[in-house]
Amino acid sequence: MPASVLLVASDEFRKYHYKKFDFMDLKEWEFELGPAAVDTFFYSFKSRFTHVDLSTQKPNVSAGPKSDKSYDLVVVPLIQKTNSTEPVVFKFENYTVTTILDVQVFRSNGELIYTRSYEGRGVKGGAIGRESAGHAAHPVASRKALRDAVDKATADLISYMRGQSVANAL
Repeated sequence: MPASVLLVASDEFRKYHYKKFDFMDLKEWEFELGPAAVDTFFYSFKSRFTHVDLSTQKPNVSAGPKSDKSYDLVVVPLIQKTNSTEPVVFKFENYTVTTILDVQVFRSNGELIYTRSYEGRGVKGGAIGRESAGHAAHPVASRKALRDAVDKATADLISYMRGQSVANAL
């Protein structure tokens, strides 16, 4: 789609991590979801829009234009919540991760176009054996949950660019 998009990945978004104690494996897992979320958004946008830039902060529109770059959309995502469930009885049951992303979309002049939350769900089956099933399943389910939420957010951006309304838009 012919559009120029600025993805704003704040420190909070880039450094987001999630801790979970897995009772089946008797281990605490810590997942660095921020870097995966940035990559998922960036590559999703790159595959659908003609120009995508990544920044750590929104452009300061009150200071006036500092460059000749103007964007059709400025997208500011934030991971609101992550939750996971793991097997209780058998290690080969499903590990499920749910991630909620809040996404704000602005015009390049700073005007808020819409804000919306997206829930992504990822599922990965565990495994039988001595190795921890959660070690392999949690990261995969987490990436699937991120991908699901990002795909929904990207679909809304494309709908907006095509002149269609976005559910729950301001």
